[in-house]
Amino acid sequence: MSQRKVSQREVFQREVSQRKVSQREVSQRQVSQREVSRREVFQRKVSQREVSQREVFQREVSLREVSQREVSQREVSQREVSQREVSQREVSQREVSQREVSLREVSQREVSQREVSQREVSQREVSLREVSQREVSLREVSQREVSQREVSQREVSQREVSQREVSQREVSQTEVS
Repeated sequence: MSQRKVSQREVFQREVSQRKVSQREVSQRQVSQREVSRREVFQRKVSQREVSQREVFQREVSLREVSQREVSQREVSQREVSQREVSQREVSQREVSQREVSLREVSQREVSQREVSQREVSQREVSLREVSQREVSLREVSQREVSQREVSQREVSQREVSQREVSQREVSQTEVS
């Protein structure tokens, strides 16, 4: 009986020890699995962080590229606008200069026409004056001629009268004698 008890105790102790060992193994396995799961979780987190950082970096890069494109487009648009304004200013200046030139030409033509008209008027006036002076001179000459004719006729008439008187005297004297 004592041996049976001892054997049973040993068996029991063995079972207990085996159970302890199995529990230890199980606990170790659980611990190892937990560590593995923790590592996996950590790696996942790390990988997610890396992925998120990459995405953030890519987003920043894309945003920078977009902003640079927008800036470049703005600069190009501003340059085009400035060039258009410059071209419009040049065109407006050319138009103004052409208008000034045309106005100057028109004013010069008007001045030249006025001068020509004034010259013509002055020449006409001079010609009219000359004609009037000629007419006056001709009138004076004609009047002088008429006066001279009258004087000559008077003289002739007086001479005739004097000759008649002389002839009558002679006749009267001859008759008296």
